[in-house]
Amino acid sequence: MAFREHGITTPFRVLLGGIILASLGAAGCSQPKAGPGSVSGPPKIEIVGGNTVAWGKVPPGKLKKSIKVTNTGGDTLRITNVHPSCGCTTDSLDKKVLAPGDTATIHVQIDMVTRTGPQSKSLTVTSNDSTQKDLIISLTADIIRDVVAVPEMFPVINSAKAGREDTSAVLIKNLSNAPITVQPPEISNPGEMVVRFDMTSPKVLQPGDSMKIVAHVKPISSSVVSSEVTVNTTSTMVPVIKMNLTSNASPASPPPPSAPTGGTPAPGGTVPPAKPAAKSGKPGAK
Repeated sequence: MAFREHGITTPFRVLLGGIILASLGAAGCSQPKAGPGSVSGPPKIEIVGGNTVAWGKVPPGKLKKSIKVTNTGGDTLRITNVHPSCGCTTDSLDKKVLAPGDTATIHVQIDMVTRTGPQSKSLTVTSNDSTQKDLIISLTADIIRDVVAVPEMFPVINSAKAGREDTSAVLIKNLSNAPITVQPPEISNPGEMVVRFDMTSPKVLQPGDSMKIVAHVKPISSSVVSSEVTVNTTSTMVPVIKMNLTSNASPASPPPPSAPTGGTPAPGGTVPPAKPAAKSGKPGAK
């Protein structure tokens, strides 16, 4: 016999409880879940890792980096332009239209082959983000060398004359704590100038030492001529030093006109005969 409590049998109470639990479970399953991309508002551009890309202390060369751009807003982000500063190049974006939560990649490269010390470049990304239409990304690096040229290229010879030899010089310094051997300089294509160097044999630079390389330049014609000079070293960090050598030559000065021997030319171009020399002796002397 089933027990009765307040007029409700036990089997009925169990059945009623099951129905209530099933209803609650169905209601819980039907509730919408908040998705990760449920951000409202306008598009917003952000650089993954921050707006500064730093290489730190690195040897000279062509530095490369992949920069991630993401849309953290609630509407479509459209990137219209990526503009690098001088000495910096970029590949095309793999994606210019970003839905909320999407990410694009910018591949950037900066040429630091001839640079030394702290360097700074920039990259400007233009988009439809109303809060920062032109987003500037800073690119920094500290280029370290164990052997350097001071200055980084031969000073331009601005006073050069065609056919006349002039000089320009640089210092090669050993900044490392070990000896470095420096080879004689070589010039790739001198063009309209004759070039010779006073350094003709290898030289070992001890730590902290320096040496001067003098270029003797004779322009062949009156023009601006530039060529690349390379100096090979035993440095593993800077095995080759590259420098420009430039001559800005003007025409050679014409020779001065020769003085006439017979006097001043008369009108018409003829030279009058020279006056006879005065007779010696006292006036009236026979």
